[in-house]
Amino acid sequence: MQWVDGTHQVFNLEVAGNHTYLVGVDAVLSHNVDGCGVVPWTSKTVGRVAKQLDQALKGSPINSLYVKSRAEAEELVLGVLHGKGYRNTSGESGFSAKQFFGKESTYHWDDVVETGGQLAGHAADNPHAAMGAHLQVHSATGDIVRIFF
Repeated sequence: MQWVDGTHQVFNLEVAGNHTYLVGVDAVLSHNVDGCGVVPWTSKTVGRVAKQLDQALKGSPINSLYVKSRAEAEELVLGVLHGKGYRNTSGESGFSAKQFFGKESTYHWDDVVETGGQLAGHAADNPHAAMGAHLQVHSATGDIVRIFF
């Protein structure tokens, strides 16, 4: 595959109703939105949570969402957050993340649980220490949304 500047005629491919397929020797995943609207989520739960996350990112008072697994949370990152310019600050301290990116439009994984059930990197007196593994999203509006799995 190669990048070609300019405007070009393109074609949608549909095989037995399937709009998603692999392209080229690198097997790049491609999806035609024409005919089906959007890339389908892997489950109804992920689709529902994606809509709720989108509402939360626009300022709706939703601060906790739930999916079945980290894989479903990762799907939300790829399907919702990346398209909106969110940056991953996992592994950064809160201070360094704020210095580099500001706090808005970032996310990080709080998913390392220490012996005793406390989240790694959280002091014992931190109310978030016992919340359980989650993806934490700092929205552009300044709100925090946690996606538990």
